[in-house]
Amino acid sequence: MRAVSNTTIGVCLLAVLLVSGCGASATGSARSAAATAGLRQIALTSPAITGTSIAIPARYTCDGGDVSMPLRWSTVPHTTREVLVVLFSVEPANRGRVTDTAQWVVAGLPPGVHQLAAGRLPPGALVGRDAAGRTRYSICPPRGAHASYLMVVFASPQKLEHSAGFSDASAWAKLRQIRPPYGVMPAAYWRA
Repeated sequence: MRAVSNTTIGVCLLAVLLVSGCGASATGSARSAAATAGLRQIALTSPAITGTSIAIPARYTCDGGDVSMPLRWSTVPHTTREVLVVLFSVEPANRGRVTDTAQWVVAGLPPGVHQLAAGRLPPGALVGRDAAGRTRYSICPPRGAHASYLMVVFASPQKLEHSAGFSDASAWAKLRQIRPPYGVMPAAYWRA
């Protein structure tokens, strides 16, 4: 699998926020970019990923402890009522399209929380189920494969009323409706 460029990742995320998913073509998504320029206003980083690299250290994959990476984000807008963190796997499909799959969704974070420690969630955080029914963080591409990811933090202006084990699809549907401010951090892992 080839790496997804930062431009493709950005266009894909804008398409997901505005349309119905990343199945939209990059050309159609680019037209929507100007309309959502103000939405991306949160800086998201990880002390685990340094410099210009987007490589995920093995410690945060199934080749290590398979614990979630530490994350930090800037202050969220004052209208924020809930912060959500979503890990997407992103891969190129055909004809310039990109597909995305939520791998890990954390909801219920209060607006005053601005970081997650490695492998730990604060009290009250709720983890959703991914498409395979899992409720845990895991980065584990097949051996010999390169995988691209997007870590995204959303600042929702309303509480989304989740319960433990909620569906990632339901959270994503609500976020698409609300179109909250967000921050993005691309990441990648090559599994030998």
